[in-house]
Amino acid sequence: MVFVNQYDLDGDWLLYAGEFEHARKRRFNNTDENQDGVVNEEEYVFEYQNKLDTQLVIDRKGQVQQTIVRFNALDKNENDMMEWQEYEASGLRSFTRYDVNEDGNIDTQDLAPVNKWKRKDTAKMTKQQQENLRDRQLALAKRSLSMPSTHDKKGMFSKYDNNQNGVITKAEHQLRRRADFDLTDEDNNGWVSQDEYLFEYQNRMDKQIAKTRLAAIKQTYVRFGVLDKK
Repeated sequence: MVFVNQYDLDGDWLLYAGEFEHARKRRFNNTDENQDGVVNEEEYVFEYQNKLDTQLVIDRKGQVQQTIVRFNALDKNENDMMEWQEYEASGLRSFTRYDVNEDGNIDTQDLAPVNKWKRKDTAKMTKQQQENLRDRQLALAKRSLSMPSTHDKKGMFSKYDNNQNGVITKAEHQLRRRADFDLTDEDNNGWVSQDEYLFEYQNRMDKQIAKTRLAAIKQTYVRFGVLDKK
């Protein structure tokens, strides 16, 4: 999807050979800053770095907005205070979802949880709904920033299997949740404000952005070396 979008000049979601060649030539000329007909390593990396930084700014803004949504979802009584009971209730719902065989642990015996969100039937959507869905999918595909997540079993074990024995007990899960809550509660008043919740997440996100940026730019030098056949 992203591949087609970046070369589809007329926006019809069809990519023809001539259109592809024209788009590639235009991108080459834009990258060739001094217009000498050659793209050197510095120009190649600079062009990619600019695109990457622009996308990371967009990704960060989206993540901040989603963090506010998560805070409001956790604040069940809508008093602008995330209390431990609210935070832990969310954790227990997640633990229960992954503890498929209901033995009180999450381990290899638990099958992957059933996704309650079914794939959207695009045939039943209006044209506008299909376009909106496509735009959301494209935005996700273009995203450069990926934060560690517990939305899959691998992420759950990475975060909550404290002794790395392949089993997450309820005690382990609650211990890590409590540590995360206390870390986020900067003023130690027993509840987490939206500002505290945002601040903690933004700190982790900015570290991930720096890590992502360093790795991506390093890979750009590798790509240039592959393309430079001479």
